[in-house]
Amino acid sequence: MSNQPPRGVRLSQTLAPFGVGAIYDLRGESLVACDISRWKSQGQPIRSKRLAEALGVEGFRSAPASTSLYGDGGARVPYFRFPQWLFCPNCRAMAKWTTSKEVNDEPPRCENCNRRPQLVPMRFVMACEKGHLGDVSWDYWAHFGAKEPKQKGCKDRDNLRFIALAGSGAGLQSLRIECKTCGVWRTLTGITSRDTVKAMNLRCPGKQPWEYIDYSNKVTPHCDEKPVILQRGASNVYFSSIRSALDIPPESTYQEFGELTLAVTNHELWALIRSAPNGPFAGPAIESIAQTVGCSKEQIELIVRQELGDQKPPKPSSSDATDLETDEWLAFITPQGEQSEKSTFITRHVPLFAEATHPEPTSALGLLAQLIDKVVLATKLREVRALVGFSRYNAAGPLVKPDLGRNLKWLPAIEVFGEGIFFSLNEKRVHEWEAENSDVAEVGRILEQRRQKHFIGSRLKPATPRFVLLHTLAHVLIRQLSFQCGYSSASLRERIYAGKNPDGEPQAGILIYTAAGDVEGTLGGLVRQGTPSLFAHTLLSALERASWCSSDPICRESPGQGFGTLNLGACHACALVSETSCENANVLLDRGLLVGTPGGVTGFFAEVLAAARRDSARATDDEMEATA
Repeated sequence: MSNQPPRGVRLSQTLAPFGVGAIYDLRGESLVACDISRWKSQGQPIRSKRLAEALGVEGFRSAPASTSLYGDGGARVPYFRFPQWLFCPNCRAMAKWTTSKEVNDEPPRCENCNRRPQLVPMRFVMACEKGHLGDVSWDYWAHFGAKEPKQKGCKDRDNLRFIALAGSGAGLQSLRIECKTCGVWRTLTGITSRDTVKAMNLRCPGKQPWEYIDYSNKVTPHCDEKPVILQRGASNVYFSSIRSALDIPPESTYQEFGELTLAVTNHELWALIRSAPNGPFAGPAIESIAQTVGCSKEQIELIVRQELGDQKPPKPSSSDATDLETDEWLAFITPQGEQSEKSTFITRHVPLFAEATHPEPTSALGLLAQLIDKVVLATKLREVRALVGFSRYNAAGPLVKPDLGRNLKWLPAIEVFGEGIFFSLNEKRVHEWEAENSDVAEVGRILEQRRQKHFIGSRLKPATPRFVLLHTLAHVLIRQLSFQCGYSSASLRERIYAGKNPDGEPQAGILIYTAAGDVEGTLGGLVRQGTPSLFAHTLLSALERASWCSSDPICRESPGQGFGTLNLGACHACALVSETSCENANVLLDRGLLVGTPGGVTGFFAEVLAAARRDSARATDDEMEATA
């Protein structure tokens, strides 16, 4: 029995950052997640009709999960050891590992040393822009450029050592691959250079590490892309593409047959009914399912009509989420009627201030109230996140599907539950601000030009002044809420609504929510921050904190900073949040659009902050007079 603790990964991490195609480092081991065809029939079905239609699939599944409290429940997420080239930290011998050497729950160990230390994975891998991944051919690396006949004709090329030279510095020149058979060696100098790869004529493996190739058929994978050699832990080895959608009415509304519907649609005979609901075998299948789940035939027929009565062909996958966001926007701004506690979308519209505490119109809070349109408390939300694909080396490169093109009708996904605060800005005031200030339009023009030229620009939303305003406001509010609601900033997420409705009416709203993948529900601290009067003070505090930065005036007056200079007045000290919190890669931010800049950009909330300073000065004068 192994003394090693069982390998594990959180359910939410099977989507990102350790989803299909990603490298997972665990206790000195390096693994890569296999494609979803290896999940077979494992994994719980997840339902989200809107997201499925948008992505052109029939449904979703969560990763196979062990359900046993004290051991293995049988279900496992398939991972493959990669890189397969390993070395011993003691004797420095290299070994190319194979699946035949694997021992359950045991890491690979050196067979030459008495104490059998754990082998260490090599730190460099080879990838291409088409998403392929493979080991560096270390035997070819060591013998490339060999001059002596003995070295050129070496027959035992896998007998290698990975040596760190003492006194040669800390660079790649101090590391070398050496053949113990013929004595040839070569340092790792220049290994990541494209010129080195070109000179050696290295070819892309044309596949993923876990894919088996039957070379007996004399058909080998082919890829015309020139590979690059990257560090195994480099950020450009893996870029995931994730789409998500919230449950909204009517799907989110609890129905009497909800649990029964899940039991029926997960039955083994459901595929037969779905393929031909009016066929000769549908009737007997319905009767069989009714007997199995313990309900009447009429109930099953009702579920069939609900699920299949208005079948539509899946919509083609789109690169944007306009339709999904528009539906959510309309759901938030529309007051809901009586809602069951079992529904997955429970909202409540509240005023910014209670009637008895409404502030003076000229005060900071009074001016803020004129800029806020609606405040909606979402006491329960359900979000489904799906992995659409991944790319390597270039984030804008072609997406590799999670099934590697096997045309499976589902995608890997997780469902998460949480709470949130939604609020929208006064559309009239936003429109006036956009139309009357040329400096505002110039900020949008600059950032939009940079977005279009950047290699991840296609994955970002258009950098309109409205979007940059809302995005920056969401970030400063997340930073403020993390101090007040009890959640870390990494557990809060944003959704920006800056598009247009089907009737052409523009949107201007923000949802700040928390959604955890491993627990159902949250503690309510975030919703409490949205209650009347409390939310207004929180928002004003966030704006006041955003009006200064420890890096000002450098930050505020910066012509461009951050990833690809896609930010203006925004840095880690004032506006950036955790990568898990931002849906737009922490770019397209500018505090100037929020609070303004001296003699420059007109901030949307500039009058509110000016009034806050006046209110503060007046309160100080009153306090001094009272103590005099």
